Amino acid sequence: MIQERINKTHKRFGCLLCILLFLITVRYAFQIDIPRVIFLLVIAMIAAFGDRNEIIAMCICCIPLHESIDFYYALVICMAIYVLKYYRTLSFGANLVLLLAVMVWELLHCFSTSLNVILYLSYIVPFALLAIFMASDMKNVAYPFIIRAFSFTVLASFLMLFVRVLFFADFDFLLALAGLQRMGSDKHSGIQNIAISGGQINPNTLGVIAVLASSGLMQLRSMKVGRVSDVIVMSAILIFAALGTSRTYLACLALMIILLIFSEKGGMVKKLRLIAILTFAVGIAAAIVAVVFPDTFSFFVSRFLVDDITTGRGEALVLFNRFIWDHPNVLFFGIGLQDYGDLITKVYRVWNNVPHNSIQEITIAWGIPGLLIFTVQFFYMYREAVRRNAKISLINWIPLIIILFKSIAGQLLTSSYTMLALALAYLSLCQNFHSEKLLDTKG
Repeated sequence: MIQERINKTHKRFGCLLCILLFLITVRYAFQIDIPRVIFLLVIAMIAAFGDRNEIIAMCICCIPLHESIDFYYALVICMAIYVLKYYRTLSFGANLVLLLAVMVWELLHCFSTSLNVILYLSYIVPFALLAIFMASDMKNVAYPFIIRAFSFTVLASFLMLFVRVLFFADFDFLLALAGLQRMGSDKHSGIQNIAISGGQINPNTLGVIAVLASSGLMQLRSMKVGRVSDVIVMSAILIFAALGTSRTYLACLALMIILLIFSEKGGMVKKLRLIAILTFAVGIAAAIVAVVFPDTFSFFVSRFLVDDITTGRGEALVLFNRFIWDHPNVLFFGIGLQDYGDLITKVYRVWNNVPHNSIQEITIAWGIPGLLIFTVQFFYMYREAVRRNAKISLINWIPLIIILFKSIAGQLLTSSYTMLALALAYLSLCQNFHSEKLLDTKG
């Protein structure tokens, strides 16, 4: 076991991360051309000079930055340096077998399509990251430091987005309050899929990332290491995410709050009473908003009073169920991830090329074997987490539950940020949130 001095301050990491975020802001928020390879050089420096906690934190920070950096190159760099530094501490087994199964299974599908190595790598990298995490002792990491680095990066990314739409997309905060604009998608002013700090972003993605960061900061409270700054960062993140007026965001936020309440100590009556109090408080707040900002209130309410609150997902669910059962080759083998959308529309002539259901998505991509791989993957995540942390409770499950809840009406396998978030969920499973002794709580 490699013994190293624990970095309590992480000053070098903080400086390099700020430099990285500043360069990304200059490129995407202020439209000044900076080669993306410079981002990779800064990330390589973070990994090369950082300890294991800092390398893990950089990997997790790639979740909100996945559209603004070449995340597959960034993660390959971080993973390679991590393995070279700490290979003696890694314990590969079934996790490596699962990774090889994913690599081989997707490669088999490439024989019927053209192989794009970069695209292939981008789909495999999240599985490789999860395999390395499961091969490491994630119980003894500086979880508070990692979550704070992740949350800071989320907030910085949201600020980049806000600056970008404010100056380059005619975004008006007052119009947003009046319910005439949405951060990330606005039919009234023509804003469609504004970049979070680079590539395209969906308001639902914005919201789920915000909830994941917030749930992590709330977990620190259970660790007895919460700070006032955590509350400030969380509040800012949730406010920025609310500008997207995403129903998925609100549903995930409500789910997170309920899970946090039920993860607290105390009887059921106490927890139900707290839910009732919060519901009453939300009602009072909504009434105040209705009086002070009637247009904003009307806009939010209208988001839930549409004829089809699923925005076509119900129809898509029926469509792709029929598609899967009508094509046995898809059911038992899948079509692969290469040219996934084009194959659905051009070869199979389905008008919708995006299944908004993770089970359908995995089945279409990899068939029943793909579903089996994912089932074993989740089982092994749990088994390894139990081996690292025998005291897994509801609070440990919150990130994974949010991810799976979102993927029920969204993407999983074809969503890079969702797949990367599985590594964060595994990290959460390995923590003992009620332990008296924590590593690097000053991080």
